[in-house]
Amino acid sequence: CTFIRLENTHVISLNVDKVSCFTIIPVYLNGGHWDADLDSLTATINSSRSHNLLLMGDFNARIGAEQNVPQEVLNTWWESSRQSKDSAIDHKGELLIEWCNKLDIVIMNGRSISDSVGDHTYIGYNGSSVIDLGGVSTELLKVVKNFKVIDASWSDHMPIAVCC
Repeated sequence: CTFIRLENTHVISLNVDKVSCFTIIPVYLNGGHWDADLDSLTATINSSRSHNLLLMGDFNARIGAEQNVPQEVLNTWWESSRQSKDSAIDHKGELLIEWCNKLDIVIMNGRSISDSVGDHTYIGYNGSSVIDLGGVSTELLKVVKNFKVIDASWSDHMPIAVCC
């Protein structure tokens, strides 16, 4: 794996095998300047030479169980409709779903065997939500086989993980 800088972000270029290479982009969209951060993320994606993208992190957007994907785009590991323990959808969430659909990014939360219920990724004093998301380009759906939320008592944000 190689760390490279695209725009103002460090990303990871990873070769899974001799055929599959993808770019992992860590995400933090700050609620105070969310639109500007999404624009910066878009610029990072546009400057990437890879169409095989894995986005992981704190999107600070609530998307409920939105984003149905046609089954023909998916494979046996992924469900076409998402589940979520967080049914709320905010304005940022609506914008994020539109953005993902435009860029052919599939949200993995609540769609895999290890996260079939769409577990909470943020657990705080004021409540719980699903704001830490994993997104994958449709081209990578054949390589990424699972997504899960890991319980963590040491943080209010739960780690998220993928398996290839």
